[in-house]
Amino acid sequence: MSTIKKLTKLVMITTLGFMASTSFADPTVIDFTGSAPSNFSSVQIGDYIFTTDYGNTFINNDPDIVEAGDIKLLAMGAPTSVTMSQVGGGAFSLLGLDVGGSYVNMGHLWADAVSITAGAANWMADLTDNVSSYHYQDLSADSGFANITSVNFTGIGGGYEFTLDNINVIASVIANSPNAGVPEPGTFGILAASLIGLGLIRRRKIA
Repeated sequence: MSTIKKLTKLVMITTLGFMASTSFADPTVIDFTGSAPSNFSSVQIGDYIFTTDYGNTFINNDPDIVEAGDIKLLAMGAPTSVTMSQVGGGAFSLLGLDVGGSYVNMGHLWADAVSITAGAANWMADLTDNVSSYHYQDLSADSGFANITSVNFTGIGGGYEFTLDNINVIASVIANSPNAGVPEPGTFGILAASLIGLGLIRRRKIA
């Protein structure tokens, strides 16, 4: 078998072995369905934990709040900050979420905006138009919200109140290392190029 064929086979075996050790979790939508209405300082929803520094934070389905009938997270108070993290402290990526105001007929209670922060990354969700529906925030293209360990939501201005729902996340999981991040796709290309490069050097020496 030629050197190139041997290297090609080695690249395939090595890449398949590396991929087998890596588990790419499926995207998860946290919509609070099935959660009992409650007032909380810390609550676990699926594989994620929500904590707040202020007492008036609820899992709520009040029909007078935006998107009537939906069970959602309602943050009240001046100001309220809610932090989301994964159980066990693992990394995850925030792809997007619905952000809204609170009581439909009480726009003065709404936050002017919701600050979404993860490390140096910051996104402002504007609520000043006071409509009675959610505003979807697409964060999938913002690398600052990839492979994070926590994200903070804070009401800014106005009456500080806001709601969160349909939070799209994807966990970063590597077998036997739940807190490790998902390797970049380029890793496989670098590995293949390195092995092939070594093979070409060896072939030249033999020639």
